Amino acid sequence: MDLTGRILHHYQILELIGQGGMAEVYKAYHATLDFYVAVKVLYPHLAAQEDFLQRFRQEARAIAKLSHPNVVRVHDFGGEGNLIYMVMELIDGPSLHACLEEALKGEEYWSLDNILQLLEKVGSAIDYAHQHSMIHRDIKPGNILLRVEQPGDVGDRGYSLASSGSSPVLTDFGLAYLVGQAHRSTTGALTGTFAYISPEQAMGERGEQSSDLYSLAIVLYEMITHQIPFAADTPSGLILRRVQETPPPLRQLRPDVPEEIEAVVMKALSKSPTDRYPTASALAEAFEQAIKDASRPGPTLHHAKKDTTYKVGDVITDRYEVLDILGEGGFSWVYKVRDKDTDDVVALKIVSDSSGAIDLRQEFRTLRALDHPSIAKVYDVGLLPNYLYYLKLEYVQGYTLRHCIDQTILTLGKSVELVGDILEALGYLEGRGYIHRDIKPSNIVVTPTGAKIIDFNVSKRLEDSSKTQIGTPRYMAPEVPVFGWNQTCDVFSAGLVFY
Repeated sequence: MDLTGRILHHYQILELIGQGGMAEVYKAYHATLDFYVAVKVLYPHLAAQEDFLQRFRQEARAIAKLSHPNVVRVHDFGGEGNLIYMVMELIDGPSLHACLEEALKGEEYWSLDNILQLLEKVGSAIDYAHQHSMIHRDIKPGNILLRVEQPGDVGDRGYSLASSGSSPVLTDFGLAYLVGQAHRSTTGALTGTFAYISPEQAMGERGEQSSDLYSLAIVLYEMITHQIPFAADTPSGLILRRVQETPPPLRQLRPDVPEEIEAVVMKALSKSPTDRYPTASALAEAFEQAIKDASRPGPTLHHAKKDTTYKVGDVITDRYEVLDILGEGGFSWVYKVRDKDTDDVVALKIVSDSSGAIDLRQEFRTLRALDHPSIAKVYDVGLLPNYLYYLKLEYVQGYTLRHCIDQTILTLGKSVELVGDILEALGYLEGRGYIHRDIKPSNIVVTPTGAKIIDFNVSKRLEDSSKTQIGTPRYMAPEVPVFGWNQTCDVFSAGLVFY
């Protein structure tokens, strides 16, 4: 469908400037009023279907009621023959997607201050729509255009996010809905762009205000790292990763990003809607504060150098002599140490970021309430002089079940013994209202006397658990993304381990 050269009512179609799943967008000219516009034309085969026609009308009416400098404006709506069209302001600039592609080619990262400026303006537009009971449901770089407001913003290398005269404009409300109105979409149908939809949308839910905020967080993640947090070869694979996996930490992709920034973005990408920021403006304010905290001189809890690497022979806080390095992950290290005050050998788990400290305190609270021979004991939690949190744990002599499986050193009799130990421990947990949520071979230590479950940093009380897909996807029960966690999920994970 090429309408170039045609005239629709007062509008002379000049050129095709965009295409989507429902419509094409043309640059057009209104000769009488002497100004350029964008004309969005619904595909004829869709215009013949009442559902799509109603959705297109709804988009026009919804945007027409909005008046915000960062929301695209609607001028007119009409039809001619089998062509139904919407007339909007022409945004004389590229999409954020095009800017990201340009930055990626040049291997250049945008400054956090420039990202903040865009986040504030787009966030303001999203909050404004939410205040008018409208959920966008398709927030992505392709639906954010940059309006050029000052001359000279186009250089030899094209548009830049840093251009002083460019302002973001939120467009394409084709999937938006008004809160409280009846909806024609089928229950369970996916809406939005797979790479940017929220976990709840991926599970077939309609999507609420918090879903827009999750999508905005993915855009923020992409602006900082030039990557989306999840990728897969198929839409189904992408959806599965979205609902089951935790996004890779920002600093895993860009080690130069301050931890304060990472903490804000990871919170915004929480699986559970209630764990995210309440509004887009709140996200922008937290991002701005993180920039200030990261640049503030002097040692603070959030700015101190997080060097958690110790070697054998080092003494931590003049008390704990490092005997061995038991394990290390993205944000934590576990050491075998000798407590010089008591001469006991214990394990010391140290985390390197503030969000990890929250998990550490959660682990302490859980383990402190438990007393079972197949569950590792906890002794203390505290803050080291270099502003790192630590957890003092029982040192469990043995090998992880992962190591034993890899080395095929388990007899059938030993395997049956371990099954009994783990099931008994899980029964004990259930009886006290707890679930582990990350039962896997590397979290089970095989000792000369049996097995011990370790690493309770994502454990929860049953009444506090939600649909948050935290844990290890390979060992996660299939009902978790839909119904949330319950005690049988730990049993399912244990079954996979035993298999």
